[in-house]
Amino acid sequence: MADPTYYSTADKVKAYTGVRPSDFGLSDISGGDTAETQLTNLLTAWLTEATDLMNMEMGKSYLSTTIPAGVHNIATRIVANMCAQAVLRRETPVIHIGEYATKMVDDMVLTPAIMKDLRRYRSTGSIRFFVPDVYEDDDDEEST
Repeated sequence: MADPTYYSTADKVKAYTGVRPSDFGLSDISGGDTAETQLTNLLTAWLTEATDLMNMEMGKSYLSTTIPAGVHNIATRIVANMCAQAVLRRETPVIHIGEYATKMVDDMVLTPAIMKDLRRYRSTGSIRFFVPDVYEDDDDEEST
């Protein structure tokens, strides 16, 4: 069996999020892929991107070893964030006329909670520099 090329699976993302082809405007193509196949292809591409982001953050790859269940879970959650952002961007206007404040959809997929979980799987052989997460306190400031 060949080594996997990404963490988690499109089916796990579908089960976790409940996304359907219609959420992304996908429909069957005459003589081509079904909407379900298109959705699987989209999620697989996003899983590949999430895997790359995770490997960069962890400083290593688990693809050629036994992949811990937690690593699969993190990939699923990252792609779930991508799904949510894609759906929100399709359905939510950027500007609301007559409102006092508007906020664009946040495009952060590596949330503070995901970053915390990724730290558990980081390579321990190299020196890491601490970079404070300046976005972590943004939500606290808005609520005050």
